[in-house]
Amino acid sequence: LYCDFMKLSYNFRNSFRKLCIDSFYETDNEFKSRKRGYFHWTKLMTECVEIYGEWISASQNDTFYTGICNKYIFNKFSANFISPISVTTELSVASMYCDNKKGCILELNCNTSALSLFVKYFNCAFISNYSYENEFVFVGGCINGESLNISSIRCIKTNQNYSCFIRAINIFIRCINGQRVDLFDDKAKATKLDYTVIDQLIAHKIALNDVNHDYDNKYPRYINETFK
Repeated sequence: LYCDFMKLSYNFRNSFRKLCIDSFYETDNEFKSRKRGYFHWTKLMTECVEIYGEWISASQNDTFYTGICNKYIFNKFSANFISPISVTTELSVASMYCDNKKGCILELNCNTSALSLFVKYFNCAFISNYSYENEFVFVGGCINGESLNISSIRCIKTNQNYSCFIRAINIFIRCINGQRVDLFDDKAKATKLDYTVIDQLIAHKIALNDVNHDYDNKYPRYINETFK
């Protein structure tokens, strides 16, 4: 049901959060009443992933893609996805389900923290009518709230890959929070390019708040807004 009926799976995922549409804000009682209809499905889906799923640390797949309908501003790039999230190992499949005008593709990787190595996913390929999509499902995550890393964001409309910016901003955030970025992964060490990107993002931010500076780093607007 989840893999083959898009509208049904969309409504199921929406049952994990309150609805907020234009001027309509769902109350607690309205949310509980709507969620009640998906209780058993939620329980079975969670058990399916946690009991019969595969450890991400033991998987041969280290990169996943999923589409989102808008360019959301993220305040960090490591997170749990509480509602079920469908991902694929095929970039072309993720692009098929994205809005060509506003859509983006998130590139996700396993977080290198010790707890994140025990996150599980369920391989849906053998039960889906669309096995070529190589669909996997994550539900919930680890207790540290950092199940997956967003390593890149790809804009469909402009065909831009923001990976170098996302990497630099993520390193900056971790440094500010006193976190090691290369504890288990030598590839995560900061490079000269990372330092250059961070310097230019900071200079652009300073220029916005100072009328005597007219510096513009020429970076995509979305990247500068994310850094704010």
